Amino acid sequence: MPAGVSLAAVLQGHVSRRVGLPVLFAFGLLLGLAERVPGLSAAGAALLLGAFPQLLSCLTRDRGLLRAPHAPGSVLRWFALVTGLALGVVAGGALLLGTLAIRAPVVAAALLGVAVCASAAVYLRRGSADFWRLPLLAVGVVLGFGMNIAEPAPEVPSFLPGLIDAAVSAATALVPGVGLERAAIVSGAHACVSMLLDGGADWRLLLFALVFVAGFVVFGQGLLRMWARFPAATETILLGALLGGLARLWPWQLVSAYTLGASGDQLAIGARAVSPWTWAAHTGVDPALLGTPAALLSGVLATGLLMRLVAVLHVDGRELPP
Repeated sequence: MPAGVSLAAVLQGHVSRRVGLPVLFAFGLLLGLAERVPGLSAAGAALLLGAFPQLLSCLTRDRGLLRAPHAPGSVLRWFALVTGLALGVVAGGALLLGTLAIRAPVVAAALLGVAVCASAAVYLRRGSADFWRLPLLAVGVVLGFGMNIAEPAPEVPSFLPGLIDAAVSAATALVPGVGLERAAIVSGAHACVSMLLDGGADWRLLLFALVFVAGFVVFGQGLLRMWARFPAATETILLGALLGGLARLWPWQLVSAYTLGASGDQLAIGARAVSPWTWAAHTGVDPALLGTPAALLSGVLATGLLMRLVAVLHVDGRELPP
């Protein structure tokens, strides 16, 4: 990306299509991959990249990426972003980066190092002397941790509670560190969709999708208003939620609960952190006691160096409004 061009500017349509389309595709691809990583999610990746409010604005408001009056080819920009996102989700699943699917301690530790380093950089960007942000960060950590360890909701007994679950899952999916799949499972929306698919796709499934979109838009616009009025506080709470969700990237975890997916296959929906020795006893795999800390440190150092390089090349760091 040329010096002086920020990701926020690309999302707002302030750059040419020659530059914007490849960047948007790559950004969408990265978000899709992040959505498949436990405890990270697409919203978390956007937050770490400094483009969370701009992305949210593009997805939930009439202005922005799709209808920016100064951005010719807005539909192409939107298509590039969504195509990259879809391919990222598919590729993430193919690489076994699906929800709770990471079982290689070295891989999980490297991802954890990347996320922790980037989170620290985001927090320090607004100043380390603002001690009033620490309680808000703690609130976010508790919120994110609770969402990620919550037990799945029971099977939906009827259609009306399923509609409520659809709106709740849409709102929860916008919280960094949760992700759409985890939000749907915990809220019960996943069970409702499975029930509707088993009974045949009829008008109820369409209504369910409309309620989900409405919940996504309403909660997204509420987050944008909070960000506009209290940017530091809102970012700190969301960052805390992301840090709380990173508990799911603990390198040694054992799957503790399953549910049936829409196609009848088993889907892991719960895991518990264990010691490396317990993990090795249950899986019969080397816990990589030396490689895991090295991978964690490598993730931290690589992210720090990359962010330093970006800071040197990015001479114009102005923050655009959502």
